[in-house]
Formats: sequence, C-alpha cells, structure tokens
Amino acid sequence: MRAATLFLSLCLASAGGAAIAAGASPPPGRVGGTATPPAAATVPSFPEAGATLPGTVAGLAVTDQKGAGAGSTNALVRYGLLGQGVSATIQLYRPPLPDANLAALAMADLLREVHGGGLRVWDDRVVAVGGGNRPNARRVAYGGLAGGKVTVLAVARAGDWIARVQAHGPADRQAEVLGAADAALSGITWARPGGPDPVAAWAPAPCPEGPAGPAPEEVDVPFGLAAAVDGREALPARGIAWPADGNGVCVDRPLKAGGEEHAVLRVPAGGGAYATRFLVLLNDDGALVEVGQARGDGGMVGVVRRHDIAGTAVVGFTTAVPSRQHLEALFGVR
Repeated sequence: MRAATLFLSLCLASAGGAAIAAGASPPPGRVGGTATPPAAATVPSFPEAGATLPGTVAGLAVTDQKGAGAGSTNALVRYGLLGQGVSATIQLYRPPLPDANLAALAMADLLREVHGGGLRVWDDRVVAVGGGNRPNARRVAYGGLAGGKVTVLAVARAGDWIARVQAHGPADRQAEVLGAADAALSGITWARPGGPDPVAAWAPAPCPEGPAGPAPEEVDVPFGLAAAVDGREALPARGIAWPADGNGVCVDRPLKAGGEEHAVLRVPAGGGAYATRFLVLLNDDGALVEVGQARGDGGMVGVVRRHDIAGTAVVGFTTAVPSRQHLEALFGVR
C-alpha cells in the first residue's frame, strides 16, 4: 500500500536516539587522591520548566551545557572531569507525552540495545525529591554494561517537562555512582511547592495476541476530520490518550523497522471521538508514533501521527484501526 513508504519515511525519520552520553569524570571530590572540591559553576535556570540545576553534583563540576536559554525545549548539563571514573548528566526536555515511567522505559530500551543481554537491573524504586514526602521520581540502577560499568537513571515529571538524571561509572564504585545520581536529582530546585508530580511504580505486562482481521488501506478523509485530529496538538499531551499511571497499558512485541528495534505499547481502547491504540517509541527523547482511531461520518478510521520535541504531524489515515499484526506492514517492513 502507498502508506507503507509514506509511514517509513515520515515516522522513522530521525528516529535515532539522542542518548545521554556516559563520559568519563573524576571520583567525587578527588583529583590525584587529594580532596579538591571544584568551585560551583553558575548554571542557568530554566523558567519554562520551572527548574534550576545545581552548580556541582557530589563534588563534580559542570563540564558542558547544551540547549540553555529562553525558549529551549531540550537542555543538557554534564558534570565531571575528563579522565576519571564517575560522571553525571541532567537533561530537561519537553516530550510529546510527559510521563516519568514512559521516559524510563524508553531509556531502558536504549540501554538494552547498546549493552545487550548482559544488562541487569539491581535497584528499581520510586523516591521523593523536591522537598515533598510523596514519591515523585523513578530511579533505576543498571549493571552489566560494557566495560564493567554501572549506570543509574532517575526520571521526574513536572507538568509538561521531564527531568532525566544519569550517573555512570565503574562497577567497583557503585555506591558513588548511586550517590551522584541522588545528589543530581535532589540538587534540582523546583519552582513548584513539593517538587515534581507524583509517580507510582509501573511494570506493564506483555500484551496478549489478538486477531489480525483484514489489513487496512490508506484512505483520504474529509478536511474537517483531518483538521480536528491535527488540532489536537494544542491539547494536553497533544491529545495522546494515556491512562493515569499507565493503568491497563501492556507491552507488545517490539517492532523491527529502519534497522532498529522499537518498543510497542498497546493502550486500552477508549470511547469518544478520538482514542489512542498503539504507541511506538522511537528514541529516548520522547519521539514516538501514535496509532489511534477517530470517528468520522462513515465510522471509525485509523490515524497515524508522529510526535517529537519539535511538534506533531499527521502522517496519514487508514480504513480501519490497525492491529498489532499489521504494524510491520504499516511501517513498510516485509
């Protein structure tokens, strides 16, 4: 079908993740065995996100900043000194679907892709930061990385924004890596009382296999329906139907397309004029393809939209909502 090439070119364009780099940095507060805490750096605040980042993290100084300034929707600050063992990174960005658990899942997919089957989780919990006493951040610690490394990922959501912390270092300095992650997360100053939004632990189950049915074809729809779906970009989370705390969402078989493997989430079917059915995660910065359904004059039609930090684009419509078995054909996979 014509949609296969269209979806492959538009949905998977720029799908490669912008992973947080795991650069080298020094043991906290030590250079050559002598305690020499670095001077605090002036780190810009991010008023759009309602956050100010720390000048140092567990004794690690700022070494790099990207994307700072008014109007930025994706900023990153690195901490550490070249040639040593422990480093930390804080990223503030505004993804199309801000959800701490979803961001952690996308990062876990990237880590598995890079480090293979040896990757293991040695700690996974929700923690309280920002002066509150309710869990509002997800923290996951991984071992088994290439080169005998460990990494700790912590993710929090504040409104439309995600704060993502990653600390990285040798496995024999695991406690320092964990301490650097905690220091980075707790060092963020939030404008809102109580810090980030609450988060609950989330472990989606595998999806059951469903009937395939007839393969849908690409279809033209009336302008009014197309405009209505496109206009959902202005709504919260751009109109993506995502249940609170991911309730009812399951993990489907990964989609192999464009030389990469992408996680697929199935969202419970909802009523109303528009509902999300599948999310295909493209990278760790929140880019995704959404397959949904919209009610037109002739009944329900399938809708494919691509979302990333920059915006949302309607890719096309199909005669019916695709099943999981049709996603490969929809993405041009043969």
